[in-house]
Amino acid sequence: MDRLAYFIAHIAGASIAGAALIVFFIFGWYSWTAFAVAGVIGLVAAWPVGKVISVRIKKNDPNWHYSGGVGIVPDPKAPEL
Repeated sequence: MDRLAYFIAHIAGASIAGAALIVFFIFGWYSWTAFAVAGVIGLVAAWPVGKVISVRIKKNDPNWHYSGGVGIVPDPKAPEL
């Protein structure tokens, strides 16, 4: 994953957790477990959502040229993205 995906994952995780918490409040679930469940939903969904949005942004960018590698840890010798 690249830096854009990390940034988007943080925003998406907070947004998803907040939306889940609002839904729980609408249905009358007011307890600490509602906060915990919403947080877990946000944590689990953040990584894939960040990756998907990052890929979609880069596919639609005509100036972006994919240069490389597959892996979790980026190559430290690679240029900044």
